[in-house]
Amino acid sequence: SAIRAQTKPPQNTELGGDIFIHGSGKQGDWTWGCVALDDTEIKELFDLLPLKTPIKIEP
Repeated sequence: SAIRAQTKPPQNTELGGDIFIHGSGKQGDWTWGCVALDDTEIKELFDLLPLKTPIKIEP
């Protein structure tokens, strides 16, 4: 299992895989569990945060 191997599970498992932050809008449910933002919001994050800044996603 991914837990024993200390790796990320495949995207197509019930647990999911990586979580990404996407542009292209928030219309519909198209992200497979990722975070969807409008392109203007993505640009704002890009302008504010250095590359590889850790982001904590909480419920």
